[in-house]
Amino acid sequence: MEQLFDVVACHRLLLYIYADVCEVYVSAPANNADATVVRLTACIADITDWMKASQLRLNPTKTQILWLGTSQQLEKIIVRDVPLLSTVLIVVDSARNLGVIIDSQMSLDAHVAAVCRSGY
Repeated sequence: MEQLFDVVACHRLLLYIYADVCEVYVSAPANNADATVVRLTACIADITDWMKASQLRLNPTKTQILWLGTSQQLEKIIVRDVPLLSTVLIVVDSARNLGVIIDSQMSLDAHVAAVCRSGY
């Protein structure tokens, strides 16, 4: 597993692993989104190669891209789809992370709404 951290670190990205969840993070200015996507896709390609060598497989249908920031910063980002291996990922407004729904502005509004819906 340490090799996977090295693969991600060589692209200057961060990796978080919990059980069968693997998350890659990158922090960049909003006006640098295009270059960030290039770094991210190169990293994921290298992760895919590492996984193949370890007899694992990346599932692109479970892969999500989420931009985080203030509404002013998010307006500056024009990238809405990201090429990943043989598919194109659409940037989502919210994603579930270990049971918590996180939206692009990290307001937890989507999570609170989901919890309230499940209570009824």
